[in-house]
Amino acid sequence: MNSNDVTTALEDAKPASEPDYSDELTRLMPLVRKRARDEDDLHRIVGTLAARIAADGSPQALTEALRRERLSLLAFCELFFLFDWMPDSDANLNSLQRLCNMAEPHDRKDPYLSRLDCLFYQIEHGSIVLPDENGRGSHQPTNLRRKDGMNPVVTNGLDEQHDFSLKLYRTFMRLSVEQQRQAISGLGRRLAYLRQNPDVYKEILDDFRRKIE
Repeated sequence: MNSNDVTTALEDAKPASEPDYSDELTRLMPLVRKRARDEDDLHRIVGTLAARIAADGSPQALTEALRRERLSLLAFCELFFLFDWMPDSDANLNSLQRLCNMAEPHDRKDPYLSRLDCLFYQIEHGSIVLPDENGRGSHQPTNLRRKDGMNPVVTNGLDEQHDFSLKLYRTFMRLSVEQQRQAISGLGRRLAYLRQNPDVYKEILDDFRRKIE
């Protein structure tokens, strides 16, 4: 699956009545890379933005620190996947919503793969399972490439120590099925709210830009 294939997968998962607007997040990506001193600083900067995007301002949610942390973890994972593996032009709120739509809660030992699992499977294994003419699964090399040139096919896949978005996703999948369900549902509602209230979303990004410039 190359970047075009991933874009197609995101298209398939797009929410109904999706507004068509340009996203300041796309223009923030180069600035984030420029400001980060090293990988740890990059993780901190993107994690800060993920926490702001995932934050729920209701009084009830503000008392549920652990719940917010789970939402932030999923947002952090999705945001870093866009940051590392997708063209900057696809780094926007709509893509975050689509990735959230592709996630499904399930036990990590369950052989079932959601659409989001399939993306990270390619990073971890360097291959994608496609049905052959007999209807059986056939492993084919992935065309997914990281922006720094890392090729999961050449390395026979990447582990959590060599891809931060994969590390975040595996951490998320270690949550219980109910915790996953709550995070996916909560983040989905939050992203839908931001899409319906672009002024709130713009304020988050403007504030983030001021802090890193």
